[in-house]
Amino acid sequence: MSRLFQRKQGGHWTADYLDEKGKRQRRTTGTANHGAAKLMLKKWEDEAALARAGVIARPVRVAGKVETPIAAAVCEFIDFLEGNGDKHVSQTEKRLERLVKECEWKTFEDIDANELESRVKKMVDTRKKDRPKLGKSTQ
Repeated sequence: MSRLFQRKQGGHWTADYLDEKGKRQRRTTGTANHGAAKLMLKKWEDEAALARAGVIARPVRVAGKVETPIAAAVCEFIDFLEGNGDKHVSQTEKRLERLVKECEWKTFEDIDANELESRVKKMVDTRKKDRPKLGKSTQ
């Protein structure tokens, strides 16, 4: 059961709800507007329900450090791309999965900018080399 309350009249509303692990959370909504506070509480409850169902990924905290699983983030990004054309979504998914696999990334913290740049450049160069040349025919 979730609820909203104010510590003092006219102050910010505070939300009390269950997170994705079933643990009670208490967060300030940052607003004194009851309607806006209700919307924020609903959003937090919906996010928790989606995380419980495994539909969205939540960052994992290890030794005080947030580690976001990259595979789950890739899935969320691909879902976000839906509607941009099946071919585009499929190609993007394949390229991302290839990068993650080849670089052995598990979390965002594993990503090395230099390695990413090098791998993407290699993928682009390979794609250019394998493309048929377009131009005037010499027949």
